[in-house]
Amino acid sequence: MANTQDFVITQGKTFSQVLRWEAPPILYKPITLISKVAPVLINAASHGIPSGWRVAVVSVLGMTEINAKNTPPRNTDYHQATVVDPNTIALNDVNASGYTAYSSGGYLQLNTPVDLTGFIARMTIKDRIAAPSLLTCTTGGTTGLTLPTAAGSDGTAVWSAAPAGSSRSITWTPSTVVTVGQVIDTHELLRLDTTTARIAIDTVNYTITLTIDAATTAAISWTTGVYDLEMVSATNVVTGLLSGNISISQEVTT
Repeated sequence: MANTQDFVITQGKTFSQVLRWEAPPILYKPITLISKVAPVLINAASHGIPSGWRVAVVSVLGMTEINAKNTPPRNTDYHQATVVDPNTIALNDVNASGYTAYSSGGYLQLNTPVDLTGFIARMTIKDRIAAPSLLTCTTGGTTGLTLPTAAGSDGTAVWSAAPAGSSRSITWTPSTVVTVGQVIDTHELLRLDTTTARIAIDTVNYTITLTIDAATTAAISWTTGVYDLEMVSATNVVTGLLSGNISISQEVTT
């Protein structure tokens, strides 16, 4: 089941969100030393933790202030790790200068980073959760300013109900030239995927980055939507990674 996360897109501003795909099993990296500095430095031999990954500190003796407050750790117990070297990480949001001295033991607890090799990603934003409602272009032209919801004129273009077996071929956008035979989903507001570079997958740092450029966000005419993000493996296994609501905020500076 996909996790839930809501996003706010500001019109006229570049939208960018870095995601990390965590999965079982839980990993435990033995801690050998924690330095009383800000930010705190934690030594864990050959930790293999990607920079930016969420980690919780558990079972430390001496410097008990740094341990997760809950067992098992909750979201609030996790910190973003910055890799210093193969044996050391820093937790930028933790100032350990006033903590008790580290004595011994402890682990860095984290979920397994999913290997993103061979994956593609796709994300659709719709006006609501609904089955596709498809229209096909029967007269080419320039679209209007409002997403059509039924067959008829749209700017200088004309849409008709798509024949059975049709599939969406483009995402409708305002003031854009469309040609005969192209098919839209009247519920689809925006689409991101790895083929259009709106989603970038970094297999080295285990990140999935969503990006919508400022020109695209400036042209958004809708105010709310829903989305889901799917990851598709090289063997065509589809996994729902994230879903939620989208809201649009107007920009102040133009």
